[in-house]
Parts: sequence; C-alpha cells; structure tokens
Amino acid sequence: MERPLDTWTTEELVTAMTATSERIPELMKQAEPAIVLVVDRMVDTIEKGGHVFVVGAGTSGRLAVLDASEIRPTFGNRDIVVAVMAGGDDAVAAVDAEAGITEHNWDEALVKRAMIRSATEVIAIADASKFGHIAFAQAAPLSAVHQFVTDKAPTGALAEAFAKYKIVVRVVGEEDTSTAENDPDET
Repeated sequence: MERPLDTWTTEELVTAMTATSERIPELMKQAEPAIVLVVDRMVDTIEKGGHVFVVGAGTSGRLAVLDASEIRPTFGNRDIVVAVMAGGDDAVAAVDAEAGITEHNWDEALVKRAMIRSATEVIAIADASKFGHIAFAQAAPLSAVHQFVTDKAPTGALAEAFAKYKIVVRVVGEEDTSTAENDPDET
C-alpha cells in the first residue's frame, strides 16, 4: 500500500506526475473504441432531436461539466448536452445495484432526478471506487441510465442490475463487448 500523498517529497510527487502524464497517449489509444461508441450514440441522439445528459461524480463529473460547457462555443447550442455532477463539489456519489446513483445532498439529488427524467439519453460516468456504496439521496435509479462509462467492469449484484436494465457498459481500455441485445448502436 502506498503512502498518503501528503507524506511524499516534492521530488516524488513530480516524478509520479511525470510518469502518469507519459501514459496518457497510451491510455487514450486504449480508450478509443469506447469513446467512439459513446460519441456516435450521442450524435445519433442529438440528430434525432434529443438531449444528452452526462452524469459523473468527482473528477468524472468535473470533466462532464467541462465537456458540456464546450458545446455552445463549438456548436452554438448549449442545451443539447447537459452535465450532471453528482454530489456537487463536496460530496462523493455512489452507484449501487438497488439504490442506483446516489449522492449526499438531498436538494441537488432532486434537481438532478428531474433533469435525468427529461433526458433522452443518460450516460453515467464513475470509476469503480463508487461501486457498491450508497449515499443519502437517490439522483437516479439504474433503470434511468442508458450507458455507463467506467474504468473497471462492475461485478456481482451491480453487474446483474446493469444487465437487467440493459445498460451498455463501456470500460475504458477494454475491447467493446456489447451485444446487439443491449447496445443501441447494434440495433
């Protein structure tokens, strides 16, 4: 187990950041198939007049907000892609087979729930550390999610729930294993 970051020397921190930064092109190359499938689905939804809601927590949520904020200057319409950052700035969201996508702030959960209910396509983004945890308030049941992008495939009850609701799981860095049965791109 590694030491907490606040105990590292400056040299150790910079060396770790550099090593991680050098891996970015390799990781992006591995993620290309998943990115292409998700973007194609988003474009299809938008071309049919729908809206895309991208839901994320922590860093994933912040990146969703960043991506959504670029829609207006790039395409002239900011309302076609809406980012929903579970938990806001201070909370950690969770993803559970029974509770769905949850967060710590009740008011934010209610607003996000209403937004997600009106979405044509809901793409949730969360790393595997959020799996199997439950926060205070439900932002969305898993049945509301169409695609889920993550770093590791869910297992156990969560994997069964994803299959039950036909959620297309995109694991970054893995070959796409979607089937025509649950992948809207294959129908």
